[in-house]
Amino acid sequence: MLTSQGLSANTLITQNQHAPALINTIEMHKGFIDKLHQHHWHQLIFPIQGLIQTEAGGYQFLVPHTTAIFIPAGVDHESIAITDTTFIGLYINPGYGRSYTCNGEQQLKQVSMTPFLKELILMIKQQYQSESELSQGNTLRLLEVLYDQIHTSESFKFKLLIPEDRRIKVIFERLTEQPELDLTLSKWGK
Repeated sequence: MLTSQGLSANTLITQNQHAPALINTIEMHKGFIDKLHQHHWHQLIFPIQGLIQTEAGGYQFLVPHTTAIFIPAGVDHESIAITDTTFIGLYINPGYGRSYTCNGEQQLKQVSMTPFLKELILMIKQQYQSESELSQGNTLRLLEVLYDQIHTSESFKFKLLIPEDRRIKVIFERLTEQPELDLTLSKWGK
């Protein structure tokens, strides 16, 4: 996936390996698949608009603008844009601050996007864009608050029902395999 700067996130991470965090606003058109990959840094995915389905750690997460998903460094993940989507990708250098673990294991977590958490992410983005020595200290303090918010927030889960009616199940399976399909109800009926 290319970032708003035209570079992959992993290229940006390599070029800025001493930064505490990197942040990007990324657009994905409906049906775009960001193939299975991983980062050496933690990632927080926060859709500003639209809907992403992310598969990671053996689970599928539906991530609307009301949630965010925290993906620890080294976790393979793949995302599909269910609709035209714009999201903030916050990449956090695990060399700064504490690592996000639960019982010694890195924790993949979907969290509810509270007004405070949203404002915190926007403040980190603003600090990142100012890129001064003073702002790096501020960014580190904001990242500590972010870690606390992720750790203490309740996990947010969508329960998706799988249809039992064979006709609807066919549509469900096709859209799961090809989310870019944009057929009308009458076309599905045929």
